[in-house]
Amino acid sequence: MHRFSSFHGASLVILRALQRYGMFLTDSAGGQFWAVGGTLDARWPVQDLEQLKTVPASAFEVVQLGTVHTGL
Repeated sequence: MHRFSSFHGASLVILRALQRYGMFLTDSAGGQFWAVGGTLDARWPVQDLEQLKTVPASAFEVVQLGTVHTGL
């Protein structure tokens, strides 16, 4: 995973959790881009969370690919 040395606060907590527990990745934009989604909360400083935007998709690896469903 991306080096953690430049991250702090909430973003560091989230990145360590992603590294340990993984995540689900869904395609809701037709493959145009990817982003980490969430809800703003006053307890999580926006400045810390903005750091997550600097992590490229190439920093992650697929460890298990399930069935791919297309359409509705």
